Order: sequence, then C-alpha cells, then structure tokens
Amino acid sequence: MKRSHGRMWVGIILVSAGLLFYGSWVLWNVLIVAHPVSMPVSLEVGNVRTPEFRVNVNRYYIIKVEAQKRLSPDILDCMMGISLGPSDPNNCIEGKEPLLQANWTLWSDGRIVNQGSSEDHRGRGGWAQDEVERDIGVFKGESGKKYVLDVNFTRDGTALAVTDPHLKVVVAGEYYEDEMVADYVCSLLFFVIEAIGLTLIITSAIRYRRERAVVRHNLIRSR
Repeated sequence: MKRSHGRMWVGIILVSAGLLFYGSWVLWNVLIVAHPVSMPVSLEVGNVRTPEFRVNVNRYYIIKVEAQKRLSPDILDCMMGISLGPSDPNNCIEGKEPLLQANWTLWSDGRIVNQGSSEDHRGRGGWAQDEVERDIGVFKGESGKKYVLDVNFTRDGTALAVTDPHLKVVVAGEYYEDEMVADYVCSLLFFVIEAIGLTLIITSAIRYRRERAVVRHNLIRSR
C-alpha cells in the first residue's frame, strides 16, 4: 500500500508540474513577450505616452491601434485608414481622409532611438475575428531593454471612441512562426507529462483499492 501511495504522489507531482510549466509558458508568451503594451486611447488630438515597458526578445515590434468591430466595415476602414489595395490607399470616398493619423517617437534611457509616422505605413492594417488593427509604426527591439513610446495624434479621431480603441505594441509576425514550433514541442511535452501523471494516479488508485480489498478479505478469513 505504501508503494501505491508513493506512485500516486509521483503522479500528482507530475500533473501539477505539467500545469505549472505550460501555464507559465502561455503567460510568458501572451502577456510578457507578445504584447508589452496595451492601453486605451481616446484618439483625440494630442500626445499619449506609454508607461515604460521592456521587450524580452530581439525582434521587430509593431505599433498599432486596435478597434472593435462596432461600425460598418467601409466606415471603419476609412476612419482608420486601412487599404483594400494599391488603387485606394485609404479606402475612403473622394474628399475624405482617415481620422487615425499620428506621429510617434520611441525613447530609451532618455534618448530618442526611433521615430516615424502613420504615413510611413499608409494603408497597413487588417481584420481579425472581433477587431480591426491599423499599423502606425515599427521598430527593432533589443531584449532586456526598456522603452517609452510617445504617440502624437494629429487629427481628431474621437468618432472612433465607440470602437474602444487601444494603443498596442506587439511582436511582429515572424515571431509567431518560430513560436509555433516551440509551442508544438511544449504542448507535446505537456501532454506526455500529464498522461504519465494521470496514468500513475489512476493505476495507483486501482492498485490501492485492490490491496485494501485483499487486506479486508484476509481479515475476514482470519476471524
């Protein structure tokens, strides 16, 4: 019976370790690495400064504004300046201009290390399941380095307030391609550890019940 208890505890430890390992992996990649900045913005004319943030991988990072799909696609594309093709860089009818226009400056250790404008990335953006994203800049981040981002919105975009706009800094797409391989390996390792742990727990529980049944049977016979 002691042996069954020991195997069961090994199984419990393996299951717990697997959950802790995989949970830490997801937390690290989703909250710490992939999205170092996510903050609501009003999009009114003026400057917005992010809190200081640190990047954890040597990658390119995209500065973007994300909005919820709470307006019609045509209106939202025009307001945010998302292009459907080279023939229409803003996706707006004649005489209209995007409301989302901004310049940005990236600081590190009190020095300007990069700067640019949404015009440098005119028309860039895309649609997700529930959100629309407009890219306004990109920079090369150095792992372990801390940054502060200033974004100066040059046109009143408060008409987009209904879409709950957020200013975000996210790691660029090629990171996710590499991450798919690492995530596959980590997921496989997680399932193997969990399968071994659960097998030990179940088999130990079955063996423990059998051993108790044998002990009970022997006690009855000895009487």
